[in-house]
Formats: sequence, structure tokens, C-alpha cells
Amino acid sequence: MKLNQITIALSLLFGLVAIFYIRFGNRENVFFLTKEDGAVENLSAIFYLVGFFVSLISIFRKEHVLLAIIWAALCFLFLGEETSWFQRLLGYSVPFVEQQNLQHEFNIHNLAIFGGSNLTELLAGFDLKIFLNVICSPQTLFQIGFFGYFIIIPLSLHISKINTLMSNIGYKKTDTSFILVILSLIALTFFLRYNCSSDVKNDLSEIRELLYAYFIMIYIILYIYPQQK
Repeated sequence: MKLNQITIALSLLFGLVAIFYIRFGNRENVFFLTKEDGAVENLSAIFYLVGFFVSLISIFRKEHVLLAIIWAALCFLFLGEETSWFQRLLGYSVPFVEQQNLQHEFNIHNLAIFGGSNLTELLAGFDLKIFLNVICSPQTLFQIGFFGYFIIIPLSLHISKINTLMSNIGYKKTDTSFILVILSLIALTFFLRYNCSSDVKNDLSEIRELLYAYFIMIYIILYIYPQQK
């Protein structure tokens, strides 16, 4: 079995164990893992950090340079946002930003300008303002970008013109199994939210964000990092 397939199979196992433990595990232990600056958030930060450094190595080795530059920049941004730019670790304060932030932290994705609306509010009754807040929120834009890159683009490569265009810009297509694992695990985090308490829903959201970070890291390692011939 190829290394890629082994890694993808292990990723499926990792995702299933993490999701089901967060959903059905002891609530006190789960809270310890998903609390702010807990193991789940720290793991997400580590995954982005690894993705950032692997991308830098790929740049220096002149392998898939354009994609490596893009992912190095994105991982740096995601790492900063995940850790509120290491504010709690370094102990600094930026009052102007914190006053505009729903959680009084130094980050972009919780700024009050984005309204703090979510899909649940939108499903309760259509409202144009809530719709715009949801669509333009950093979380929604992240999810659009994630699923666009890892799901929509690979599926669209069956169209010859799109395939040619993406090949010209150096896009690295994933294995079909990689796409299926991502879809299955992310869909499971949404499915298991049904008929749950708000705490469990929040915990599943945290594990979903962990999986986003994990699969970005795995993609960079498997498809961008220069492999030995």
C-alpha cells in the first residue's frame, strides 16, 4: 500500500476516534480537551505550525513554489487567528482591537463588525442582514475556501479546460480517498450535532476546526513537500 493511502487510512481512524470521543465521551474530560487553550486548540495550532514550516521547506527546495508560498501564508494566518496571535502566551494587549472583538481578544474572526451571526439563526428565519453577516463572516469564508480547494476543484478537474488551467498554475490534485475521508468526517461532525445540547455542539465545532487544521497539514506534507524520487 502506498504511503499516501496508509496516511489517509490513519487519518480516517484519527478523525473517527476524535469525533466519537468528543460526542459520547465523559463530559468533564471532553470539556478539559475542548476548553480555551485546551488540547484541541493547541493541536490545531501545532498542525498549522507544522504546515507552515513544511511549506517553507518546500519553498527553499523549489518544489511547488507557488502553492507552497500560498499555504505558508495561509498557515501563518490561521495559526495567528487560532492563538489570537499568541496574545495569552505573550501577555500583550491591543485595547482598540479588543474593544471591537466579541471575545475581547486580538484576532480578526471574532470582530463585532462581522455580527457574530451563525447558520442556526439564519435557518430560524431568513433575514437579509443575518444572511450577509453569515456569508461574509471569516468562518464562512474559511469553509468556502476549504471545501472549494479540497472538494470542488478536484471534482471540477474532470472538465478539460479547468484541468489545464489548474495544471498550469501548479495545483496538486489529491487522491479520491483523501476527498472522501474529508467529506465523511466533516459531515459526521454536523450529523452528530442533531438533538444535542449547546455544549456538545460547541465541542463538535471545536473538533471540526481541528480536522480542518489536520487535513491542511496532511495535504501539505503529502502533496506539496518534495518527495524522494
